Amino acid sequence: MVVDGILELHFRDKVVTLHPNECIIVPKGVENKPVGRDEVTLMLFEPNRAL
Repeated sequence: MVVDGILELHFRDKVVTLHPNECIIVPKGVENKPVGRDEVTLMLFEPNRAL
């Protein structure tokens, strides 16, 4: 989830641009390259693998 700034996620076939308060779920195994325009603040959500 983008908290502040603009984030681009580069995939093999497209680029997704995220603005504040937007989020995306990237499936496991999908190659991506996050690129921040200037400074970006993010909140990452990851599953708990300890269970």
